[in-house]
Amino acid sequence: MSLPSFFPSSWVLGIGLGSLLSLSASCETGRDVSCADGMLCAPGQRCQVTINDDGDVRGVCRPVCASAQSCDEDAPVCDRAESMCRPCFPGEDALCLARSSSTPKCGPSGRCVQCVAVAQSGGVAEVKECQGKDSLSTAPVCDQKTAACRACQLHSECASGVCAKDDSGRAWGVGRGSCVPVAQVLTVDQSLCSRSGPVFCTLRQAVERLDATHRYVLLRRAASTTDFTDLQIGNQPGQQDLSIHVIGPLADQSPAQARTLPLVQLGGVMGKDALTVTSAKVTVEGVYIKGGRAGLVCLGSGAQLRVVRSFITGADTGVIAASGCQLTVEQSWFGRGPAQGVYSDTVGNKRSIEITSADFAISGSVFADNGDFRTDSFGGVRVRSLTAGKTTRSSLINNTFFQQSGLLKLGKYYSGVLCDGVAGDRLAVVNTLFLTEMPLLTTPYEEHYIDPSCGAVLSHLASNDPTLTDDGSLVLPMDTAVLRDGPGRDLRLSSSIPQSGTTVRNGGIPVFKVGADSLSAPAVDQDGKPRVLTGAGVSIGAYEP
Repeated sequence: MSLPSFFPSSWVLGIGLGSLLSLSASCETGRDVSCADGMLCAPGQRCQVTINDDGDVRGVCRPVCASAQSCDEDAPVCDRAESMCRPCFPGEDALCLARSSSTPKCGPSGRCVQCVAVAQSGGVAEVKECQGKDSLSTAPVCDQKTAACRACQLHSECASGVCAKDDSGRAWGVGRGSCVPVAQVLTVDQSLCSRSGPVFCTLRQAVERLDATHRYVLLRRAASTTDFTDLQIGNQPGQQDLSIHVIGPLADQSPAQARTLPLVQLGGVMGKDALTVTSAKVTVEGVYIKGGRAGLVCLGSGAQLRVVRSFITGADTGVIAASGCQLTVEQSWFGRGPAQGVYSDTVGNKRSIEITSADFAISGSVFADNGDFRTDSFGGVRVRSLTAGKTTRSSLINNTFFQQSGLLKLGKYYSGVLCDGVAGDRLAVVNTLFLTEMPLLTTPYEEHYIDPSCGAVLSHLASNDPTLTDDGSLVLPMDTAVLRDGPGRDLRLSSSIPQSGTTVRNGGIPVFKVGADSLSAPAVDQDGKPRVLTGAGVSIGAYEP
């Protein structure tokens, strides 16, 4: 049987076109159109004739129906004229809604689905049918593959440019996975702004308007670095105890893998700090921080600073945490960036992180080419002291330290972790990789990565330092090709690492117990690749293979 050439491909017959209905009706026992690969339709079924994209005619057995409730997902619509179940067609959302309020849209496959992903500028995937009626939906995005509503995962998926990736906003009605309403976001974009907003010209203008109903600042474009320096959050009464987010262009990706330099940065003014946090809980996500006295400063027992997927370079000190601050750093990059990319001209920080009477958790981050011995500057993590009178445990988990400059202490040179006092088991260093381009010095002084006077708990490390052998740690020969391209600062793990035996690829530990605490490896690596937290073990360092 053939059909006229003017019929469009993939046309489904038997949908109310009177002259064609006979084709559907003719597909009965003993007729010339086969269904289901030559099988005749069973009792209670009729054959629906279709034309695929290649123009081939095919019959598909469909149940006879009296209502849509008797139709299956593949053919959810009961055709009244034919009394036969069939796929839905564009424009038949009302039929899908009548069938089930949980799948009110007709999808491209002919199934009734929860939502239909619509192409929108900038990758926005937030759709109306996934919105809540009385409160913010925690599944506002239509997944293109499943045609089901899900939580947002990227800021770019939301119309406001801000996805609530954690539960810090739940007290204000913004749960994890929600798209933050446009009215709650303070956007900074110098190309289309006014001092009064809602799009502001400088970060300072936006910071002045932070309050309980405006806790998100979205950085898009800037001009003068002086407008993005010497800023404070938490010093105004209306900002204290709030959970505030400052979101930059790097927030949805690995910070070191950006294809273009961000159009906005913090810092850059000599002798001034970029941003100081006091009496507030601030997340700095995806921000490019360059130059200045200090990139980020966190002061006071009421202050919490979380740095996520940010790139910090060229500062006298990248991050300072002091006076009871709680510091968290995740998936961030400190120092010189990869040679193949937009950060090829970046330089190290004189000091990466300084801790004084504060507590910290640093994970999934990279430290490359930081330090300046000429100015008594330590390029790694310097712990002058942890918060006194507390038992809070600080940690370094799944980080990569490469080619760091350090300081001499008691005749030995340390470049990874340095302590001014004994931290004891309040400091744990786990699953972390320490490497240099050349063998460690043994004369005129010994070169090492971790200051033993810290008294820290060490576990599952990998390095070319023969003294770091604690609890499952690996000592790597210098001729072992651990990194893809160390000199080029591509610090991902090399594919030439042996697949068998205990190696950097699987030598880490998913959960490390110290005292009553359990310290977990981060769920994703520096590139956002999921870690397998069960089985043979996670990798050592910031990257999974």
